[in-house]
Amino acid sequence: MSRISVRRTLIKWKAATVALMFLTSAHMENTARVVGPGDWVGKHPSDPIENLTFFKLPSVAKSLASVLSHTDHRYLNGLAVESIVEKEDSFLYVSVCRPHDCWVDSAVVIFDLRTNQSSVLFAPPGKPFRCVSNEFSVAGDFPESIREYFLETQFIPNTASDRELPKHPELNTVACHATSKRRAGRAPNSG
Repeated sequence: MSRISVRRTLIKWKAATVALMFLTSAHMENTARVVGPGDWVGKHPSDPIENLTFFKLPSVAKSLASVLSHTDHRYLNGLAVESIVEKEDSFLYVSVCRPHDCWVDSAVVIFDLRTNQSSVLFAPPGKPFRCVSNEFSVAGDFPESIREYFLETQFIPNTASDRELPKHPELNTVACHATSKRRAGRAPNSG
């Protein structure tokens, strides 16, 4: 085999190797795993997966935007301490609260994997519980384990006798409202 023939063969092999590497990387990009809300079970919502966080995930962000007012959205963003995402049936839920005030200033965000709808139970300081939802009409419609989880975020036991959760029958009757996207102070369009 002549030197020219060996060089041509090496060039062909290099070209084939580069083409194979390009095709492999293109194939890997096309088969990238799709990230879904369920991927955060057992993780904190701010833990990034594929450069996304739970609340920035398009399905979660869209459903929260459809139910929260601008004021509620800002309030929720101010609750910086977060629990891990938990799952009950088709519901994902996570507690968020204000640093050093978790037992008096918190919320539980609930996301239904079946319907892609979000609901939020708020416990603002010194105010009654509040619920926003496109899916439920009263907080009593949430699964019992999620209601208990919400109440647990509102109670810190001081003594062994305090370890039983206080009864909050009013939680079951709190009406859930889908917040209007109209900004406060703006008149609705008449037309």
